[in-house]
Amino acid sequence: SNSSSSSLFYSFIVSYSHPFFFPASLFSFCRKTRFASMKIRVTRSVSKVLEYATPVAFLIGGILAQRSETDKWVFAKCWLDLFVWISAVNIVLSLVSGIIFWVLRKEKIQHGKRPLMDSTLALIESTKAIATIAGIGAWPWMMTVQGKETAFATSVEDASPLGIPALYVSKIVFGIFAADAWNYWKHRILHIPALFPIHRVHHQFKDPNTLAGFAIHPIEAVLTFFPLLFVCQPYIKLWWPLHAPFIIFFILLNYYLHCGVDIPFLEKVFSSVFINTSRFHNIHHAKTVTHFGEMLTLWDHMLHTDPYSDYRLRKDAQSKRQN
Repeated sequence: SNSSSSSLFYSFIVSYSHPFFFPASLFSFCRKTRFASMKIRVTRSVSKVLEYATPVAFLIGGILAQRSETDKWVFAKCWLDLFVWISAVNIVLSLVSGIIFWVLRKEKIQHGKRPLMDSTLALIESTKAIATIAGIGAWPWMMTVQGKETAFATSVEDASPLGIPALYVSKIVFGIFAADAWNYWKHRILHIPALFPIHRVHHQFKDPNTLAGFAIHPIEAVLTFFPLLFVCQPYIKLWWPLHAPFIIFFILLNYYLHCGVDIPFLEKVFSSVFINTSRFHNIHHAKTVTHFGEMLTLWDHMLHTDPYSDYRLRKDAQSKRQN
């Protein structure tokens, strides 16, 4: 018993040291220990309180953390600017992309009409999430407004390892895979019964539309967008012109994942390079317990959490033929 406990503890600590598998080890630890059966869990009422307390805490906490009265006002203004700007962009992109995807659709993935209330609810939930994101983003935005040095370098050479621009590509690739691995495991961890009331906010939309793309619980918004704080660290060295296309693509992809329709060209191109698709992610909203990938489907394929995907069906058929 002692040896098995020691083995579990050792494997947990070792896997903790690797950035890709930290959340994986946490998920495994939760499943292998009594955590999964503990009576301590986030209730719906606690989740509801956190929906409002989290954005307020980030705003008030950010203001109180400033030393001077001037900085307090600057932080509050930065929060308000981001909140208004992100909210407006989200509404415009949701509506415009929704119309475009609907025009280009082959078919609606789930049949039947969506309740009109879904769109209103999606806007309300998105507003709370955006208020939280603004509370996080206000820190690097305030530094920018005040002319302080941030992670954004003045040249690609300055941001590149050894000053070699070609090596910056490896930095971007590592960042994409590390971020997506984190989001995959974060997603799975939030499906543990003790924590699911937090993620339930997003799963109110069984048949989502583009307005539901960012309709997540504020706690989940923190877990997803906390990397914005890395911009406050000058030593990280980022070159914005090379990061911007990926960030813009991820934002637009998120609208497609929640549009609820199938566009054959995008489905074929994206799935061929393990990028998530509307049909793939719609299965997660319909089935809840599978298809956890957010930007990439790679982790679902590797860990066999994609039982309804075309990829898994082909693999299973191939395996049966070989046997």
